[in-house]
Amino acid sequence: GARGRAALGAQRGPHSAPANDPAVPRAWSSASTNASSPTGGAPAGSEAEAVAHAKAVASGAVGVVGLGAIGSRLARRLVRVGGRPVHVFDKDPAAAARVVAELGGAATLAASPAALAAACASVVTSLPDADAAADVWLHPGHGLLAANGASARRTLTLGVDVSTTGPAPARTIAAATAAVGVAFVSAPLSGGVAGADAGSLTFLVGATSPAATAAAAPLLHAMGRRVIVVDAGDAGAGQVAKLANQLALAAQMAGVCEALAYGAAAGIAPDRIAAVLAASTGASWSAEVACPAPGVVADAPSSHGYAGGFAVRLMVKDLELAAASWGGGESEGGGGLPPSSRLPLAAAAAALFRRAAAAGAGDLDFSVLYREVYKEGK
Repeated sequence: GARGRAALGAQRGPHSAPANDPAVPRAWSSASTNASSPTGGAPAGSEAEAVAHAKAVASGAVGVVGLGAIGSRLARRLVRVGGRPVHVFDKDPAAAARVVAELGGAATLAASPAALAAACASVVTSLPDADAAADVWLHPGHGLLAANGASARRTLTLGVDVSTTGPAPARTIAAATAAVGVAFVSAPLSGGVAGADAGSLTFLVGATSPAATAAAAPLLHAMGRRVIVVDAGDAGAGQVAKLANQLALAAQMAGVCEALAYGAAAGIAPDRIAAVLAASTGASWSAEVACPAPGVVADAPSSHGYAGGFAVRLMVKDLELAAASWGGGESEGGGGLPPSSRLPLAAAAAALFRRAAAAGAGDLDFSVLYREVYKEGK
């Protein structure tokens, strides 16, 4: 809504970056990080005080806000892989209750984001959009930073947001956290629900400082496999990288759906066309891992009624975010050109995904385009 976007300024993905892609910024390995480095936003004071805060981040309870399909799995990995107790909050009490029941004594239910921030030195947020991020981080009454006001107990020193919100919202949150002495990392994730389950997520990092990225390293590596530092001095940089990937992914999936539909119209089975794509220059994640034709890839959402995976409505959201943030993160601009002129392929893909959503498939995996737009696989 307009209120959340105004609070943040202008403004989630089932894919993994290639392991040796020279176009991808350098990967951040465990060996190159130092979990005991003081955070860039440590409260002013002695060096010993900064080190004490860094140790609290490295060893204490972690707050997790947003316990949907991704966030609940991140909380589980922080406990079972990272060895950290968690304090959790979700606006849906049932979602929070499920996580507490699953994790038992390792999870504590918080009454609000502010209460959680008062109990934890570090927090991870996994939220559906910028409006939710505005509420969780910036609300003056119950937001995470409300616990770090001038007269409040300063427990929170590091915030990690893995949501896809767009670059401007990430930079706005970073400025707000810096104002109260909290280091901030915006690390939208890649890999989806399957990656969260397997611990194979990739995080695309933009941060307030190199020290903030170092402080966040133990958390990110507990939750996923790979961390790519896009820019350690720009909290919006990871968001730009994530949306760039989504632009390519949307076009890729639409192209694969169209190729399979073209083959089917000529009487060639989808598994034959998929095999050709896999062995040719049309090879892609969308054809080989998430093939949109049912029955071709057993684990693909298409083979399970398009359930799970990455929702159509979220792809539409990401494409709209990309169009709105063209040229550096402003809600408008780009020389006055409309989004369809700046990103014509994204505009065409977004129109297809909106058609799928209008047909009632908004909560299904985005590969459902094959069924809803191309009328195949029914």
